[in-house]
Amino acid sequence: MKRLIALLVGATLVAGVQAAEKAKSSSKKTDTAKTEKTEAPAGPKVSGKSQEAADGLTAAQKKALLSLLNEGTEKQLESLPGLGDTRAKALIKARPLKEVTDLLGVEGVGEGTFMDIVAQAKKGLEKPEEGEPKKKPTTKKGKKKTTK
Repeated sequence: MKRLIALLVGATLVAGVQAAEKAKSSSKKTDTAKTEKTEAPAGPKVSGKSQEAADGLTAAQKKALLSLLNEGTEKQLESLPGLGDTRAKALIKARPLKEVTDLLGVEGVGEGTFMDIVAQAKKGLEKPEEGEPKKKPTTKKGKKKTTK
């Protein structure tokens, strides 16, 4: 009788341990799924006002703005309203931008800055090639002219 009781107690303990391990492993899967969902980048939240402003750009203006955002130097990006050194660096790290509204996903760029940049794009933007410093013209080496 003692053996039977010991056997039943042992079986109950084993079953309890197995159930606990199963519950633990399923909670890890759930935690992993939650973590993956949290870490997955969601697109920037675009308000109706921002989307309307972006839609107000012509195809050529969108192309010019995207070109500047994706290819412009840090100095060129800083020429945009509301973009300083820190935001320009954040924008460079966020490249490539596929849509103008992707700018809202850049750290530090809010709706106000976005609207100012879109307004600037409507007025006209500097092309990335034009912002590069021009080389100084080279002079011919030779004798220096002296004046008397």
